[in-house]
Amino acid sequence: MHVHIRYTVNLSGHFLTLYILFKFITEMITMKYFVWVGMLTIVVIGFAQLANAEEPAKAELRAKYNIERGKGIYERVCSNCHASGVMDAPKFCDLTDWKPRMAHGMEHLVKHAVEGFNNMPSKGGMESLSVAELSDAVAYMVDQCLVEAK
Repeated sequence: MHVHIRYTVNLSGHFLTLYILFKFITEMITMKYFVWVGMLTIVVIGFAQLANAEEPAKAELRAKYNIERGKGIYERVCSNCHASGVMDAPKFCDLTDWKPRMAHGMEHLVKHAVEGFNNMPSKGGMESLSVAELSDAVAYMVDQCLVEAK
């Protein structure tokens, strides 16, 4: 009987060792899982930020300008030329035409809208428009081009 007890003690010692090893492996797997999930989350967030790189620009435009009012002005006035490219106007959201223009910034674009540029008459031929209204129309066009750039 004494041998049997000793055998049981040894066996329980092995069970304890196996149990501790099992718990350690389980914890490591769980930690690896969390590490992988964490890394995957970081990668996904990074790609989301890259995909939405223009979002800060859009947010800035929408905070500074009235995009809805700009849309109405575009549809009423600007689209007469910019929708089809009449008088060499850059077509609405034709990125080949607009990307270089957008690179100069809003002040430059608004200045051209107010003063006229090349074949474009000042204020798009609608002298009653205010600088704020023209700015909103330009901001609307840039905002829409940023959507198209995705």
